[in-house]
Formats: sequence, C-alpha cells, structure tokens
Amino acid sequence: MRTTTVLLCLAASAHAQELLYRVDSPGTEAFTRVIDNLGDVDGDGIDDLILGSRADSTGGLQAGRVQVHSGANGALIRAHVGTSVLENVGSQVVAMGDLNGDARGDYLICRFVAAIGSRSVEARSGADGSILYTHPGPSPLVSYNWLSVGALDDVDGDQIRDWVLGSSSPTHGIVIVFSGASGTPLHTLIGQSPDRVIGPFAIGVGDVDGDGFGDFAYTAIQLPSWYSRGVHVHSGASGAPLFVLQGGNGFGMGPDADLRLIVGAGDVDGDGLDDLAITDRYANNFAGEVRVYSSATHAVLRSFQPYCTGVVAPHSGEMLGECLTNLGDLDGDGREELGLGTSFSSAYAASSATGALVAKFRERRRHDSVNGIGGSSAVITINDLDGDGQREFVVTAPLMAQAPGASRFSVYRSGAQIEHGVISGFGDGSGAACPCGNFGQAGAGCANSTGMGATLHAFGSTSVAADTLYLEGDHLPLNKVTLLVSSLGTGGGGLGVPFNDGLLVCAPPIKRLTPTRSCDGGLSWWGSGLRSAGGWQPGDTRTFQVWYRDNQGPCGRGANWTPAVSVSFTP
Repeated sequence: MRTTTVLLCLAASAHAQELLYRVDSPGTEAFTRVIDNLGDVDGDGIDDLILGSRADSTGGLQAGRVQVHSGANGALIRAHVGTSVLENVGSQVVAMGDLNGDARGDYLICRFVAAIGSRSVEARSGADGSILYTHPGPSPLVSYNWLSVGALDDVDGDQIRDWVLGSSSPTHGIVIVFSGASGTPLHTLIGQSPDRVIGPFAIGVGDVDGDGFGDFAYTAIQLPSWYSRGVHVHSGASGAPLFVLQGGNGFGMGPDADLRLIVGAGDVDGDGLDDLAITDRYANNFAGEVRVYSSATHAVLRSFQPYCTGVVAPHSGEMLGECLTNLGDLDGDGREELGLGTSFSSAYAASSATGALVAKFRERRRHDSVNGIGGSSAVITINDLDGDGQREFVVTAPLMAQAPGASRFSVYRSGAQIEHGVISGFGDGSGAACPCGNFGQAGAGCANSTGMGATLHAFGSTSVAADTLYLEGDHLPLNKVTLLVSSLGTGGGGLGVPFNDGLLVCAPPIKRLTPTRSCDGGLSWWGSGLRSAGGWQPGDTRTFQVWYRDNQGPCGRGANWTPAVSVSFTP
C-alpha cells in the first residue's frame, strides 16, 4: 500500500481558530500535556476536562495536583492536591467514562512518591471526586522507574471501559490489564530478559483484530542501549500477542528513536479494523514524526512530518508527536482526526484519512522562554459550545515567559474562520508598480523567485486581552528567513513604495516584531502573543508586513515584501 507523507505546512487553508475562553494556571502548575475529556460530570450536558500537574508545589515540592474544570466556561469544579514532597499526583490522568453506573464520567489519577518508589492508581467518581478503588501499582514497587496508564475499550464483556498499566525499570517490565469496574487484574505480562524491557508506555488502541473487544499496545526497549524494540499489540480479550510493529526506515529504531506515544486512530483504511498512530519525537533530527499503521497489513498508511518549524537556529525541530490524541470524526467522513502536539507550543489537528491540516494552534511565541523552547502542547476536543453543531478544540500550552511552570488551556471555536484587517500594497498591477515589472497574482505582493507573489492574512482575535492574533504568509520562497514588522501608518498612500523586489507599505518608524523561517511549502506564520513585542493598546491600529529573504528574486535585490494588513485592536 502506498504511504502518504504529509508536510503539515502545506495545508495553507487551515487557519488559527477563534478563541472562546482560556484558563491560566498559577505559576506553580504545569498542565501542558496531561489532559483528557471527562464527558459530562456536572450535569450541564457539556463535556468537562481533567488536567494533571505533577510538578505543582501547592501541597509540597512537586506534590502534584489534578484539576477538574467545566467545559462550558472553564470554572474549577474540584482539585485533588498532593500533600507529600515529590508525590507527583497527576503524573497521568485518564478519562474512563461511567464506571459506577451514575451517568457521570469517572477518571483515573496516577501518583508516585519518588523518594520510596511508591506508585498507585486511583479510580475516582466524576460526580463527587470520591475514591472508587485504588490499585497500589506493580510490585516490587521500588524497582520500577516508569508508570503509564491508558484506557481501553471493554475487554471482559461487562460493557464498562477497562484500563492498562505499563511500568518498567532497567531490569524489569510489566503490563497489566485491569477491570474498569472493580480494578481487578485481568491479564499480566512480565518482561524480564537480558535484552528487552517492556511497558514504558501502554494504552488501549481500539479493536484491531475485529473480535468486538478492545485491544492494547505497549512499547519495548532494548538493553543496555535503550533502543526501541517496537510496539507490541495484544488481544484485550485473551492477552495473547497479535503483532509487533518494528518501525523501519529510521523510524522507531536506533539511538535516536523515542516511541513515546501510541493512540488508536480508528479505521483509517476502511477495512473494518481500528488502526494505530505512533509517534517518534526524535525522528528527522528531532523534528518528530507520526505514522499511522494498518492493523491488518502493518503497512504505513500515512506519515506526518512538521517540516515547518519556523524556528531560526539553533533549534532542530518541533518534536511533532510530543503529544498525540484521537479527536474523533470532526468532518463527517467516517474517519477520525488526530491531535498532534509539539514541544514548541504549537499543536495541529489533522485528518487521518487525507492528511489535510484541519486546524493549527500557536499559543505563544516560541522564543519567549529560555533557548526558545517552551514545553509541550496538546489538543483534544469537547462537544459543541456555540450551537453550530461542531466540536470545539481545547489546547494546552506553557507560559514560561510569565512564570516558571505556568501554563494555560484555551478553548477554540471550530468551523469557519474569521479574517481580520484591511490588506493593501498589492503587487498585482492594481496599485503601485513593482520594481522591475515583477507583478504577482491577484491579491498578492510582487512576484518572487517562485514566480508568484507572497500573501499575508490575519486571523485569531483582535482583542488585546486575548492576544491571539496570528498572521499567516504563503507563496514564500522555501526555507528563507522572514521578519514580521509593524508601523503606525502606511507609505505611498497605502499603495507602498518600491523597495527590494517588492513594495514597502509600513511607514517609519517601523518596529521589528519576530523572525521566523518559511517552511518547505512556502508557508509561515507569526503569533500569538505578539502584543508584548508590539505594545499596542485597545483602539490602536497597526499595519503589519513581512520582509523575506529571496536571493534568487527577479530583480536581484536579495529580498521582497508581502502585502500589508492593517488591524484595529479591541479591548
């Protein structure tokens, strides 16, 4: 079967989403990756959220914290706060659906006390947060360094979701499947061999063998090198092995492999069996890669690569797949979309069927934190909040520029995008003449070395308080340095004046905002979080334009300009 590789920067039609609301954490919390959709726990008909913050120090140094929030408005419903130093409450949280028959979504909370190696998993009621049961974790506890927990579809026929635990140390590995209703172990796999440890990561992956029961997968590592030994998939009904995915082609093998996450991708190829998505965040020189595998043939159905980091040296890439989620079917095609998180505060929603980029999110500028790396982002969905019949996006991101450990989650409206501002300075012959007669296509700037003119559009929100304005450029020369600038006014009567190979619209004084680099598809974007560099206030109007390097440009002057976008800001 032919493999489709998707370069996420190519889908220029997927713009930033409109913000509905957001919730910022205190400086001691860090709910950047550990998030799940609980379903409705407060009875208002809207999905609610659970977030884990194992590094939170409210109850003691890294005691941890778990928060349950209303999906309707972000209000805090309850919190579970650790009370011991290095207790790490909330190292993982897992939505389980209704475990006790009260029609509320229940959940699992993981904790481990690093000083003594103690680990436990609590099942809690979504209705009131009370403990339904507790499992102490693998034994001997002190020998296990890693602990992962994931939900899986019913394996024992009681119509209640079950769960799987994976744990490993340098000498041992264990995977246990538990009854969701009672916490009773159903299957136990122990890996103890001279060259292999199982269980650093384990999760349910849907029904991959067509028997009507949920199945599970776990990663394995080779000793002493800690190289990946692939993803092992087992029957949930019997615990028997089904198949092993070994990666290949540099993916999931060797010293740079990090098969960090697995997720069930639904039936991608239409054969009636659920398929798998696997991430290797170290692939492609730390740019990351996510592959979707057929559970029937084990062939690669699709590969997602982020060749659009937009990061000026020295950073290698976004580590695409730092977080990986199943978003459900968002576009009604019967195939499920994937949520692709990164380590640079960017996140994407992409179609597993076509590879099209459904939405992208940039919660903050990458260079706001030390060395430009701001921690991980994740994206999930909740049910419709605005009455348009479409699910909304929830995105987590760090805010390390504001306070160490601070983070936020934001809820964005799906569906049609709103474009902002007035565009001027076209190089298509409708205004000022381009420097050497290098006119671009309608609505674009003067032509560059691609034979087309670049474009610039503004999306997100014009609210100063929200600070989510994004600007997106397209038809840029590939992999070139770009610079977003702004000004208070325009030159040449708004038509621009010839400069480099294009038309300069911004009038002095011009403020430099943020550099980035165009990706292999000629796309680049800037934002959000631009206000700190731009300094605008409610009622201000700013004109934005992008300068970009183009050594092979038609006029031979080494650079060019996009059209300009003038945006008026609201409170």
